Amino acid sequence: MRCPGMKKQRGFTLIEVLVVVIIIGIISATVILSLGNLGDNRELLRESRRVSILLQTAMDEAVLQGRDYGLEVVESGYRFVEFNPWTRQWSEIPQDDMYRYRKLPPDHMFELRVEGRLLVLAAQPAVLGQAEADNDQADDEDESAQYSPHILVFSSGELTPFEMRIVRQFDRQAVTITATTFGEFTVTENDE
Repeated sequence: MRCPGMKKQRGFTLIEVLVVVIIIGIISATVILSLGNLGDNRELLRESRRVSILLQTAMDEAVLQGRDYGLEVVESGYRFVEFNPWTRQWSEIPQDDMYRYRKLPPDHMFELRVEGRLLVLAAQPAVLGQAEADNDQADDEDESAQYSPHILVFSSGELTPFEMRIVRQFDRQAVTITATTFGEFTVTENDE
């Protein structure tokens, strides 16, 4: 029975409230996941800038000191080496923390193209002492067996032109570093 002066009140049903809560949950999850990917892209950009800056610094030092440097790239890391003109061999740069071996964050890897060719990268850096000992024994046999870094930084201010991608494996997001012979670097974000 109704009283003649009362209005009909209508509220939300339990189903309507649950639908709204689920929609809010889905939107929140999407925002959180997209912010997580944005953070990872920042990590990709940070690594690519680090490589570019280190190469530019190596170019500057090569010109100032009249020395040749090289960059050896492996699947998930890189290191700088220097050329000794007296022994005619490449060696690690001693006591220089800036040019030490560096690893990429977990689940990241390099892809490297030099002169348009995709290179197959080793899992670990070459053992330079062993390569030098092997080269002493096989000097006359095979000159092509000598160690050489992937990217050369010459004392003339030039370097090997290359295209290097840092790829996050789980979603194939990538940042590409492109360098010209005269050390002009461009960094672009892309994905496969």
